[in-house]
Amino acid sequence: MKLGLPILLLLSITGPVFGQTLQVEGGASSLYQASGASVVLYEPRFTSTVGMGIDQGRLVGSAATQFDFKGWTVNAGDKQIFFSSGAAGIGIASRGFLVSRKSKNSEVAFFVGAVGRASTTPFFTGTQALHFGTGFTYKHAFTRGFAFGTVAAAAGNLHTSTEELSYKWRALSLSETAGLLENKAFANGQAQIQFRHFGGAVSRTNYVFQNQNAAVTNEGFAALFGPIDLHASAFQSNHTTGETLGAGARFGFVSIRGDQFWSRQGRTFAGSISEHLGRFRLSQYVNRSNGQTTFSAGGQFQSNWLSASLDHTMLYSIFTGSFQQTTVVTLSFRVHDAAVNLGTVNGKWTAYGSQYIQTGLAISGELQHSVRSGKYLISGTVVDEHGDPVEGAALVIGREVVYTDSQGRFALRTTKSKPLSIHLDPPEFAAPGKWIPADCPETATPGAPITVKARRQPS
Repeated sequence: MKLGLPILLLLSITGPVFGQTLQVEGGASSLYQASGASVVLYEPRFTSTVGMGIDQGRLVGSAATQFDFKGWTVNAGDKQIFFSSGAAGIGIASRGFLVSRKSKNSEVAFFVGAVGRASTTPFFTGTQALHFGTGFTYKHAFTRGFAFGTVAAAAGNLHTSTEELSYKWRALSLSETAGLLENKAFANGQAQIQFRHFGGAVSRTNYVFQNQNAAVTNEGFAALFGPIDLHASAFQSNHTTGETLGAGARFGFVSIRGDQFWSRQGRTFAGSISEHLGRFRLSQYVNRSNGQTTFSAGGQFQSNWLSASLDHTMLYSIFTGSFQQTTVVTLSFRVHDAAVNLGTVNGKWTAYGSQYIQTGLAISGELQHSVRSGKYLISGTVVDEHGDPVEGAALVIGREVVYTDSQGRFALRTTKSKPLSIHLDPPEFAAPGKWIPADCPETATPGAPITVKARRQPS
């Protein structure tokens, strides 16, 4: 590890000791070839994160803290940044400072620091800083349907400068993004028209995956008539070409779908039938390619404390021009306030868990927090006025206070199935800034996830 990381670790864990909630995560994975753990400390005005682990035999770690300063959100430390402009974007693993601000019609962000590689897993994130980097992004929505966006960034010897212009009028949407993407000239465009029962789109998009680049032109059409939908598309790329034609229908608890795919490698038919029966979802698949027919099945069960699924699907790669069979098995369950997640993808496994710890420390005028266990689960998500998740939001459910995680999700176990009162508690927010409730139901019922909205106030 570089010298900067221990310093950031120290800054993150030696802040004010008024932390109300800790989220501890840890796990291991042969899929990611990694093992490690992370801790999130929710404080009244700060959210701090520390993570460390082994990634492909290399020790990596990260540390960061987020706070609000005069209407700006400041991230100091390690953070994965994604700046997008239309259909193009860049992802940067940064160790430094990211300053951002959002308003009703615009948003702006700046970053400066070291950039490099990120090791990302569901249970920890590590950053390896390699080069100096800096950049900014700006977006603004004008009147009459016009919007503009720009991204400029330098990460080592890679330079990006893109501009986006879009227009929307009634059912019509147009967008164009062009410029320099990591030293490569590109231009992406899309035209889309969408009515109540049918729509069409034409686009040209650059895809980058594992150092491969595919420029894809796509034309598509879809129609919806009650429970029946029809769709057709064609695409051309520098790797392969293809066309699809398909239909789907839903009658009660049964859904049926069929797609015929043509490419240079031959023809493939994919069909599926799925049934939704209470907590169960069952699926059956049939695929015929190059004269061979395969059958597979999958299913899912979900309850307040347990979720399990098994799926076997055929996925198409535009880079190889072929289908690949993929088997995914997942198992998630809760034990009191701890969550455990297990999964395999084509034989490679991932196992991790998370635990919320209420410290019991209270600042003057604030509530003590306790942990409740029970058979029934109340859950949901808190988002801001832009629809983004709010991490560290505080909610009072019944007589308990709970906090949201990095995805804005919250959960509380209760011994009874009856609804409980719920409301946001802005003075208790660990999220930086000043907040007010925007939209919150009066009650929350076990087994029925809800969405709560909060609005950040100008400083």
